[in-house]
Amino acid sequence: MADGGTGAPLRARWGALSRVQKALATAATAAGLAVVGWSVNWGMPKLVDWINPPFEAPVASRLLIVDTSASMAGRLGRQKLEAVVAEIGRFGRNAPDVALALRTAGGGCTDGYREPPVEFDSNNVESIQAALESAQPRGSANIVSQLEQSANDFQRFELAKSAKVQSIWLFLGTARDCRAKDVPLGRAIRRALVDSPAKVSYVDFFVLRGDRKTYANLKKSIEALGTEFVVKRVGTRQQLRRTLEETEQRERPSE
Repeated sequence: MADGGTGAPLRARWGALSRVQKALATAATAAGLAVVGWSVNWGMPKLVDWINPPFEAPVASRLLIVDTSASMAGRLGRQKLEAVVAEIGRFGRNAPDVALALRTAGGGCTDGYREPPVEFDSNNVESIQAALESAQPRGSANIVSQLEQSANDFQRFELAKSAKVQSIWLFLGTARDCRAKDVPLGRAIRRALVDSPAKVSYVDFFVLRGDRKTYANLKKSIEALGTEFVVKRVGTRQQLRRTLEETEQRERPSE
């Protein structure tokens, strides 16, 4: 039966080749297969990684909760809120391996979960500063609500929960909360944190001035929750900077 395909002509051509030509053709075929294998096994994965980079967990994730109530319009060498914004920018630019996020606690009470104004990212300190600079200190503080919502933040955002160290920094200009007017702030915060599903590594409170008795009561109530809770009072811009530097050093994960 006649061969209706191209097999016979190809076999004829192959038979007409010399041994050297056949060896060269075989080598070329093998080289082509090697190139294909390299592309599949190494080149393509590299191309995919370039198009869609693999996830890399940050060294630390830190949620900043900044009081933007009327109490932050007071002085700390300069306006309290301005001082906080400046220092956040300073340490944020010096810590590119820390994923930051922002919540503000001012203007009155809110109900239900709301997305943080600035979500977790390792290069977003300018966005955080811009959000705070546009905030006008007004109304009462809603610190407890923002703390409760922070538990969801550390569960929802991959950058937050995957970090080796998770922390919350709170900058407070008042010891009163819109939801706990008849309850000391420390007690209200304890209620919010004790049953929180988010088990963060550190929770730090930076109290911007305020009377010493109120500060002492807040410190006693909060730090009774455990060693991961620290309350610091700062009366000057220099103290704020030094306290943030000490806190950053204490929370930096060991190699």
